[in-house]
Amino acid sequence: MPIMIGTQWRSMQGANTFARDLVPGNLIAVDYQPMRHQPWRIHDVRQVDGRTALIVRPVGEQFDFAQYNESISIRSTAMVDVLPEHYSVCARCGQLPPCAEVWNEHVAGVVTSRAARYETAGMCPACGEPVTYRQRSIRVEENIVVPLGPPVTFHARRGCGTAAVRYDQEVANTTGRAPILSCPSLQIRHTDGMHECGNEACPGQHVAHRGFSLCHAASPAGCQRAECLAVTR
Repeated sequence: MPIMIGTQWRSMQGANTFARDLVPGNLIAVDYQPMRHQPWRIHDVRQVDGRTALIVRPVGEQFDFAQYNESISIRSTAMVDVLPEHYSVCARCGQLPPCAEVWNEHVAGVVTSRAARYETAGMCPACGEPVTYRQRSIRVEENIVVPLGPPVTFHARRGCGTAAVRYDQEVANTTGRAPILSCPSLQIRHTDGMHECGNEACPGQHVAHRGFSLCHAASPAGCQRAECLAVTR
């Protein structure tokens, strides 16, 4: 039985391969609801602008006709399960394991378990422990997991704080508001201690940024701010 973690379906058979390395004749398993739980034979592969375009058909001589073609376009760097020619199936329904029945039960359990962490006020959903008044915390007003539930509170410590940033981004994607705990731009750290971000909508220097760089004021081609030059002289 495959090990099931989270809600990304995988057949857990064969090799995990970059899409760009797929070739005609490969048998693959696809994590896409209409195509999940059955093997697909690749009949054509093309690389187009960083994406891999596939023409696949169900397995079996009765499907070896163009009318059964299905088109897939995925990132060339995405990972795909390439099945062995002798692959296992569920003895009860004939699908690739985990079959639809087992998978749906698993997903329902994951969703229920996650919802339980967002139902209790003051409970950090990342670690499942209460957030006390003595502890630094991060509060997100929107509760998109349990819409009628309380605001969501995370511990500010590293592991929980990182989960808070991910949750805030999930809220932003769902509601359309801008993230308040992260910024998609690069942050420049100046020699005099100042932080600068080119994103006018940046929530502040204290939030997580996509990355950072140093201004290198000592370099001729580096930062020419008077404050930074004064530090390096």
